[in-house]
Amino acid sequence: MTTCILIHGFTGSPYEVEPLARHLRSSGYNVITPVLAGHEENQFRSDVQWTEWIASVEKVVMEICQLEQDVILCGFSMGGMIAIYLANRYPIKKLILLSPSAYYPNLELMWNQVRGNGMTRQEGSGGTSDDWQRYMQKVRRTPLRWVWQFHQLVRFCRSAIDQVQIPTLIIQGEQDNLVPAHSAHYLYEAIPTEEKYLYFLPQSPHIICHGCEQAEIFRYVDQFLRNS
Repeated sequence: MTTCILIHGFTGSPYEVEPLARHLRSSGYNVITPVLAGHEENQFRSDVQWTEWIASVEKVVMEICQLEQDVILCGFSMGGMIAIYLANRYPIKKLILLSPSAYYPNLELMWNQVRGNGMTRQEGSGGTSDDWQRYMQKVRRTPLRWVWQFHQLVRFCRSAIDQVQIPTLIIQGEQDNLVPAHSAHYLYEAIPTEEKYLYFLPQSPHIICHGCEQAEIFRYVDQFLRNS
């Protein structure tokens, strides 16, 4: 059996990757969508450390690897950086990066975004108006110190980029105003594996799994997973 572990992003939840999770389940994969520490619904612990975000996923990866199953790691945004780090520590078969945040926005910009200032609907979500309202409510409840924790995590995980030797797929929305497009370009050039793919979605915002090019994501992922 092959297990796909889908990792959500900063201030997010498994909702961010749920369309892809449903698609993979319908295709016969075992799918797990762990919740990062402190991101539990309506909690947002202010004392959480970035190391706990990694540990939340690592615990699941370790358990599945012990069952000797094939493991696919898929990370969205900050989750992509966690996936890169864990892909070098465990026998992961393939790596999928969605809107990966190898670069972080200006800290002042991120601070304003966490406070709910200066972020447009397009920048955050490609879903419905209700989706957007839920997203913004969650962002506004996020402790401001998490911005620094995010910064620390990205800096730590970037040190693992040049060690990735497994097949890697990167998908980036061109309408993403949170993670710059050059983050995807940088990862594609810096990851040394010989089998790697980079696709851009011209109409998709940051949360690409809920954007209008969802079918393209499914097609790219299916093709990548079918390749030996």
